[in-house]
Amino acid sequence: MKYVNRRGDAYYVFQGVTKTGKPKYYVSRKAESAAGIQIDLLPDDFELFESPIDARVIIRKRVLSDIYDNELNFVQERANSMARNVRARVVSNGRCIVIYESARAEEFQSMASVVGGLTSRFVEALQSYNPMSPAFRFKLIRKKERVFEAQRFCFRGGIEDWISLHHEGTLDELCQYYLKHLGKESFYELM
Repeated sequence: MKYVNRRGDAYYVFQGVTKTGKPKYYVSRKAESAAGIQIDLLPDDFELFESPIDARVIIRKRVLSDIYDNELNFVQERANSMARNVRARVVSNGRCIVIYESARAEEFQSMASVVGGLTSRFVEALQSYNPMSPAFRFKLIRKKERVFEAQRFCFRGGIEDWISLHHEGTLDELCQYYLKHLGKESFYELM
């Protein structure tokens, strides 16, 4: 099995054996490994996971999620359309939809306009190596009604955690109200 992350790096999936004889699964950037054999399929309780922050790929126990695929896709589409100057990546984390943003997307756009010879493909390649940071999280608080609570990541020294924005609503309402702040100074004014 081969997985290519957003940076274009190829990862290969291997199965090895622990010291106690149990199977273990791991990824490597090399196509061959002396510690295990390459496999084509992971067991159902494991999954490949690409870190939204730095595109590193790992194998982890499958995370059960209360978030539907169509909800993830909806938020990703809204983030892409509402925050045009920012690259956004949306992932599910149990009961939450987490929106990550490209840390320096604006700098790449301005660099491309200053150095007129940079192609959009080159700028896109530069951005793919740009680390992402958490911005918003929509936490599912009422499963039956599909009501979410909006939170934003706080970057103040010593805190660095999610803070509630004391706003509940549907994904459509929360996206409409918050995603326009991605990559803007107004993000830090949200409380």
